[in-house]
Amino acid sequence: SGSAELVFVSHVINPCHFYIQRYSQKKEARVLEKTLKNFCCNKSSYLLPSDVLELGSKTFIKSKETGMWCRGTITELIPLRSKNQRKPCGPVRYKVCDIALLEVFLIDFGSSVVLIFSGYVPTERPEPATLQTIETDDICLFVRKPDQHIEAELAAVPPLAVRCSLKDVVPKNASEGWGEEAKTKFLGMVNNKVVLMTIFREEDGVLIVDLKKPPFNKISNNMPVSLKDALVFLDLARYVSQLPSQLKNNTVLQYSPPKIPQEREEVSVVVCHINSPSDFYLQLVKSLDSSALPEKIQEVYKHEYEKNLEIVCPVEGQACIAKQKDGNWYRAQIIGLPSHQEVMVKYVDFGNVANLTLKDIRRVRKEFLSFPEKAIRCRLACIEPYKGANEWNREAKERFEEMTEEKLMLCSVVEILDNNILSIELFDFSPVHGRSFSINCQLVKEDLASYIPGYTESTAVRPSEIWDVPLEEIPETLEALNPVDVESVDEGNFKSLSKKELQVRISHVVSPSKIFIQWLSSESILKSLQEKMATVYKESQPQSVKWESSMHCAVYVRDLKQWQRGQISRIVSETSAEVILYDSGAEKTVDVSCLRKLEENMKIIRTLAIECSLADIRPTGGSTQWTATVCECLSYYLTGAQVKIIIQESDVACALPVKIVCKDEMGQLIDISEHLIKKGLAFRNRRTDKAGVACSVSKERLKVHLEQENAQLDGCTSETARGKNSAAPEKNITVSESEQKSCKTYKALLHSGMDEMYKSPIIPEAKIFQAVVSCVGHDGTIYIIPKSFEIELNKLMTEIQSNFKCLGLLEPYCWKKGEACVVRGSDTMWYRGKVVELSGTTLQVQYIDHGCIERIPQCHLYPTTLYTGIPPFCIPCQLYKTVPIGNFWQQDAVDCLQELLTNEEVEIHVQELPGNPWGKLSVNLYFGGMSLSSFMAYQKYCVAEDCQDIPELV
Repeated sequence: SGSAELVFVSHVINPCHFYIQRYSQKKEARVLEKTLKNFCCNKSSYLLPSDVLELGSKTFIKSKETGMWCRGTITELIPLRSKNQRKPCGPVRYKVCDIALLEVFLIDFGSSVVLIFSGYVPTERPEPATLQTIETDDICLFVRKPDQHIEAELAAVPPLAVRCSLKDVVPKNASEGWGEEAKTKFLGMVNNKVVLMTIFREEDGVLIVDLKKPPFNKISNNMPVSLKDALVFLDLARYVSQLPSQLKNNTVLQYSPPKIPQEREEVSVVVCHINSPSDFYLQLVKSLDSSALPEKIQEVYKHEYEKNLEIVCPVEGQACIAKQKDGNWYRAQIIGLPSHQEVMVKYVDFGNVANLTLKDIRRVRKEFLSFPEKAIRCRLACIEPYKGANEWNREAKERFEEMTEEKLMLCSVVEILDNNILSIELFDFSPVHGRSFSINCQLVKEDLASYIPGYTESTAVRPSEIWDVPLEEIPETLEALNPVDVESVDEGNFKSLSKKELQVRISHVVSPSKIFIQWLSSESILKSLQEKMATVYKESQPQSVKWESSMHCAVYVRDLKQWQRGQISRIVSETSAEVILYDSGAEKTVDVSCLRKLEENMKIIRTLAIECSLADIRPTGGSTQWTATVCECLSYYLTGAQVKIIIQESDVACALPVKIVCKDEMGQLIDISEHLIKKGLAFRNRRTDKAGVACSVSKERLKVHLEQENAQLDGCTSETARGKNSAAPEKNITVSESEQKSCKTYKALLHSGMDEMYKSPIIPEAKIFQAVVSCVGHDGTIYIIPKSFEIELNKLMTEIQSNFKCLGLLEPYCWKKGEACVVRGSDTMWYRGKVVELSGTTLQVQYIDHGCIERIPQCHLYPTTLYTGIPPFCIPCQLYKTVPIGNFWQQDAVDCLQELLTNEEVEIHVQELPGNPWGKLSVNLYFGGMSLSSFMAYQKYCVAEDCQDIPELV
């Protein structure tokens, strides 16, 4: 059960009654043919008129079409006498001269041959099993009787024809049985072809199977991926359960549902498809982070005809990749089968639906299944079509599209309905008279919708974030925080908010003890402020001002092309000054030509950045200062992110103590402090007087970035750390001596782990062993895992998942080719790996226990070794004395090897050990009893020295 092998279909009666010959027995069939030919040409084998033939006895019969002599069993004898009818209880033996009709079943082909004596008219036509009917005056010309010697010689050769039935299919109309069209289509798809047979079970000597396209066949071949599914799809058969077998086993590939926000949660969204205001789809802005996904899909599927990814028999609910009108490929799900050659799909990341032909859909690769669907189905809450109409009119739909098209919206979840449909209120961020507005209410105001009975605009709940007072309306009496005291926070202002989750945006990160946040409610104020500053200072000229410390100013930030409020913290020289941008918390050194006097009405607006520190953690190594590695890591991943903070109670007057909670790559909420502790980048703080020391340290300007010479510690420039704009401290900031030492120590420990080599793979002592092919490389290298290693490999994988399951934040790192790593695969599991190629933001990484190479984002890698005492489990192999055409495996040959071998169990015959421990093992590999070298040589992909057993395909 579950095994698969290559076969020929030798004869078809119907889809539930056909015969196959095993491809691996092709050589035996040729030897048998020669043996029978030699025997039957001998005159001693000729039948005499007086010889007796018996029902059920063995005989040899000649095919009129091919001229071959075949083994057979006599299944019918009708004599000339007794009114040409054999009585039911009459004799079953007749002399050759008395026979009018002889039927023989060919045990090596599954078909039957009927010999009719000239002049005899049978009362019934032969059964459908009959392959050919021969009329003759002399039966002896076509029949031979075996003797004892030939019977003994052929006794060791079992019948080559094996009876089979397709699994779980029955005729479309049970009362009519299998039609001739079903048999014709069956034959058309399998005739004269090598096919792959998957065996499910055996019942009463009949194999229950499915026939599939073998992996080495070209896509233009009309053999389907599954023959039984193809017959159902062509409406010539139906499933026993009315469902494909893979549905019963729950193995139809499907995407995971989208991550939806909770009730009363407010999130930034983009509307991606609209059917009506009561039926539309949106994407969360944070889900747009996986923007590399569409590019990767195009990269894989743009050469779709080179891959065996076509879908011959689609199944409702099946995940797929489908082409859009723009010619690009997108993730989709089959939601209907309107006709034989057409499917209805829904694009799961957008929500729109389309009818496509089979040529426009492809099987989805597993790497694209790990991402949840992005499109979330929604309806506008508390409104309905105008004046209770049954459906939305065209004007309402068009106006809704106009107000939401390509805009960033704020979504407030009112209720989660059945099937995870969200009932929401949508708010437009675009200012109208200084305010954002509700899309729901706007449709009502324009008489394009009505409130549902019992609901009025006054009962609506507005998210507080969007109703900030515009800049022009801020009263003169507004209490302003003194920018000089940016680093101090009046604790009393936050006591009422203690232990509550608050949504904020991280504006700047210096260290875990110095993190600046902005309330989401201040975003509209900040936007209005920046727009006003741009208007006021756009045409201004440098001023002749003697700039001094603590002076307020307007600062032009060149890399952001923005004017921001600031305060001079230090005069660096006559032409430059260090300023604090107190609406973000960042410090910059700028040319004095970029400074302007800050207008008085801009000073009264409160400081928009609040300084915080991560509570309950402290630096490692006994230091009171955070290392550059921790600071760079935190800055890289948090700057600009929208997170939740939980304000902690503290008796120390310093930065606001908080816990920061955000979502990792899997959408799981994580505590940043706990992650730093688990990564060994921080210790849990002991509740002692040392808290005061830590606080005093946080009051100082923490200098975290290395100068140019110190930046060379890890072999890369400071540009790596500044990959994101304002994601890391400025390049001119220095680091303290103790911190430099800590950083060097960390780097030394890190690189000592990287340079440590794993042991070479262990080759089993046995010369012949069973293995599973884990991967075939792009160069044709075959990676195998011996079956005897599987238990140990599973134990190792369990250990790795246990140690790394909580790892989520990874610092920027300058990778080197050949460096060891731990990699998070597309299945979200951790593996031991090795960097094999550097290519921008992604790296080519080889899984050392499986052999396969994938392009992986740097955020899914961790620079360390694991269990170096355990050698890699996969062994690289090459075919013994086999030379590829052109001296390297061509792409179509590699595709053939990958489809033929990946995850398949094979038999390995070790021929030659590698010259070095990491080299390739030279082997003869057998799959389904067949030599891979011989098979590839027959396919003209290579030249093999040992080619004697290369069979000829019919």
